[in-house]
Amino acid sequence: IQLIFVRRIVFIEGLGLAFFILIYFLFHRYLKLFKEVAGAVLYSGGVLLIPWSVKTDAITNAQLILIAQFALTALINLFLFSWYDRQQDEKDNHSSFATVMGENAARYSLKILFLVQAAFALVQLILDGTSSLLPNIILVTMNGILLLIFYKREYFEKADRYRLVGDAVFFLPLIYVLS
Repeated sequence: IQLIFVRRIVFIEGLGLAFFILIYFLFHRYLKLFKEVAGAVLYSGGVLLIPWSVKTDAITNAQLILIAQFALTALINLFLFSWYDRQQDEKDNHSSFATVMGENAARYSLKILFLVQAAFALVQLILDGTSSLLPNIILVTMNGILLLIFYKREYFEKADRYRLVGDAVFFLPLIYVLS
């Protein structure tokens, strides 16, 4: 199947991803704590679908760490949004990471995830040296911005700035793509 220049393998794997996204939309109300985890996995899968589909050689450890860093960045972003939206979600009776875990546990979990992300960045630097320096810098910058959103809650709550900036961090990888 050649649909407007889409490779067959990309099309087939895209259909597989679309199936999982459909399942997610059908059952996301029942996922409670795993809603954000599923969202991060599906988002990362969507972003990585084409490169992963057409890759012919084995994925290296350094590439696996970059993939884990990206997926963890998506998870931090979704957990952060859940943390910001906790009060409204409770009013609307929506379950999310923050409503299930509570304010303090959600804050603590985010701090742990930021530390894990920093450890990944350090391991990536040690393991791969300068080969993955630009992607690593981009991921560190993305997480630095998310960390700023986390610590400057009062500022970013106004007019839902956290959403705009938190979503905008995912444009930063374009620096790598366009370089």
